[in-house]
Amino acid sequence: MFQMSSKYHPGHGQRENRAGGGAPRRGFARPDDSADAPRTGPLILEERTTESTSGPPVDEQLKVFNNPYASLNIQQQRIRLPITKNRGHILYMCEKYRTVIIVGETGCGKSTQVPQFLLEAGWAADGRQIAITQPRRVAVVTLATRVAEEKDCILGHDVGYTVRFDDVSDKDTKVKFMTDGLLLREILADPLLSKYSIIMIDEAHERSCNTDILLGLLRKIMQVRNDLRIIVSSATLDAELFKDFFEMNETSNPDKDTAGIISVEGRTHPVSIHHTKTSVPDYCQSTVDTVINIHKHEMPGDILVFLTGQDEVEDVSEKLREEARTREQMKAFDSTPHGTRKVVVATNIAEASITIPGICYVIDTGYVKLRAVNASNGVESLMRVTVSKASAEQRAGRAGRIRPGKCYRLYPEKEFDKFSEGTIPEIQRCHLAATILQLKASQLTEPLGLQMAEFPLPPMHSKCLLKSAEFGCSDEIVTIVAMMQIQDVFLTPFRARHQADVIRKKFSVEEGDHMTMLNVFTKFVENGRSKKWCSDHFVNYRGLMRADNVRKWLYELAPHYYEFGTEGELAEKRMRGE
Repeated sequence: MFQMSSKYHPGHGQRENRAGGGAPRRGFARPDDSADAPRTGPLILEERTTESTSGPPVDEQLKVFNNPYASLNIQQQRIRLPITKNRGHILYMCEKYRTVIIVGETGCGKSTQVPQFLLEAGWAADGRQIAITQPRRVAVVTLATRVAEEKDCILGHDVGYTVRFDDVSDKDTKVKFMTDGLLLREILADPLLSKYSIIMIDEAHERSCNTDILLGLLRKIMQVRNDLRIIVSSATLDAELFKDFFEMNETSNPDKDTAGIISVEGRTHPVSIHHTKTSVPDYCQSTVDTVINIHKHEMPGDILVFLTGQDEVEDVSEKLREEARTREQMKAFDSTPHGTRKVVVATNIAEASITIPGICYVIDTGYVKLRAVNASNGVESLMRVTVSKASAEQRAGRAGRIRPGKCYRLYPEKEFDKFSEGTIPEIQRCHLAATILQLKASQLTEPLGLQMAEFPLPPMHSKCLLKSAEFGCSDEIVTIVAMMQIQDVFLTPFRARHQADVIRKKFSVEEGDHMTMLNVFTKFVENGRSKKWCSDHFVNYRGLMRADNVRKWLYELAPHYYEFGTEGELAEKRMRGE
């Protein structure tokens, strides 16, 4: 079925820019790369989807069954990270250059260690703060939690985070992780971001819309604030693009450069690439077959599967569980016990945002779901498209962290050759109304526009909230808008699709999806926010709890915008001047 086509060497060709003279400060000694081999045996399933849907809380979602460094204490784990040997060089470049671009493979430690290097070097002294942005909220929460653990401090004090609808920080926070969208909103209140001494834009290679806008605004801010330092962190070799954008040296003298690049060597090994000979008709079933084949015939090591969304993740996971249950019955005839092999079924969040220890095998279906707007009707939706070559290489590189690995691509090599070189930046394919509203907020004079800009919501949602008072439906609209901030309200288990569809119809109404979502939330509250009720009705419990929190947050954000009662009651109140 598969044929080996090439070997991918993660990190090959990376370079380190030491322009500017002067020896970098002495860093940590490079750690030994040896690691305990993972166990094999029965399959252990771990599902990972996107950060804002129906996944479990972050501490559960990122649970690791097999961590080769688990026997080391937390400081020993830090020292083993490849970036520790570059500590002095990174701090030196932050002093010398106004912008530093750090190129490092996912897992080298740049997201957790660089903020600590900066904190230890005094960049948060005198009441200043260090900001680190991420495109995804799950990465923000996970990284902040990890850094607080490594610093042995209470999360929310010295180290904190801010994401939409959740702020775990205080006035004394020194290192603050946040989504790129939240930092954009801070610019509305503080156009020069005066409380930050240094800002790190992590995962810049993903080219999210908010990140691209943020980079442009930061470049403008740097023209006014000479003391501000910017770090741009990327997992791919597009560093020159960022360097050229931030470089302010208009002379031919390199000593006057304002931007520098440092490349961090990752803990990587060769990865052999295996393509299918022909296109597969059902890549979900082919994924299951490939997992079982690896489990039966390959050496120890965990497996990482890339799929496009929650439905596929649940489908493949259920099929693997069914296979595992069948194999469990045969264990009665086994003469010796077995260990375990973990299978992580994930979306593209596992490409770069999180690092999973123990992965030796990657199965790449070749597809991803990206947000894109339909130019004819202005509707934004998730579209399934083929991955780019850069994303495919990122996926393959996940297999070479602890020893030589293998990547099984469920598409022929000739199809890979047709892939685009890189993913189209989000700003070129998504709805920009919310972004434009925020950028123009400082120049708005219309009261409604100013009020809409206060909400961290799409403009259509914020206007709907603000106008609801006129029609006496604020309570219902707040609920509907809160429900629209989550995805996958309904769950469709692989083994109970028909039953789930029948129950779903009980909530449906002719007025459309918005009233259906209102019905679901109303019944959820009437049944005491019961997890069992959600399970019985194939409704996403964690999603509804998140909607409940968003609903409370919207009330707290601007209670003066809402009025409650029927339209007639509100009309009478206005006539009385109340």
